[in-house]
Amino acid sequence: YEDKQKFTTPRGWERVNTLIKGCEDLKTISLLSSTAISEGIAKEFVAFCKIKNQIDLEAVIKNPKKLKEIKEISIKYFIVTAIADRYKEGSVKFDTIAQSSEVLDETNNAEFVALLWRLGFKYDSTKFKKDFANSGKISKKIKDKYIKYLV
Repeated sequence: YEDKQKFTTPRGWERVNTLIKGCEDLKTISLLSSTAISEGIAKEFVAFCKIKNQIDLEAVIKNPKKLKEIKEISIKYFIVTAIADRYKEGSVKFDTIAQSSEVLDETNNAEFVALLWRLGFKYDSTKFKKDFANSGKISKKIKDKYIKYLV
């Protein structure tokens, strides 16, 4: 790549998955994953695992008002990207995006509303546009404020 960025292939992630299956010790996960992917990416992955263990994602998805309790930026980022990913997979409905957007806006987290919308749009623009247009769960104020991030 021209920008000299390293990345891990799907095959590399599959090896990591096989190696760490059932393992919960972060030091062991770090050691095993660094044998299958680069050490730098393995460190980022372990950091992600630490964040994942700090939050009950399912509880936040079921009740987006719990976002008000979260102060750490890294955890908010994890939640927003997880919601968008699950929306892409179909296991989270647009209502969760709408409710999360309202809470994030209330708590002055505009950057996370923008990220959530951009990811949802990027993953499936047709579905996102349709859901966005038909959702009665998202206020006009929020739509007007953040629509510019979809252009």
